[in-house]
Amino acid sequence: MRRAGIALFFLIVIVSAFVVERAFVHQPAAASPEGSCGDQYNALVRQAKENLIQGDRIAAINSLVQARTKLHSCESRSAEDVKGSWSN
Repeated sequence: MRRAGIALFFLIVIVSAFVVERAFVHQPAAASPEGSCGDQYNALVRQAKENLIQGDRIAAINSLVQARTKLHSCESRSAEDVKGSWSN
């Protein structure tokens, strides 16, 4: 009985490790498109336009929200933006 419990425990650990590894290794390519931030932003806006042409407003809104998020993540900070961080 104890051996069956130990075997079951190791089976659960192995299966869990496999599932977690597979989730991280096999992510879809669309999640991280190649190219510069501007290219990724433009691709999201083009996708939103295509979604609108096809009549899928929800997908268009989702693409525009992703584009806005990408735009904020791509902004470069200027010297004035960080001046307060480096006060003497």
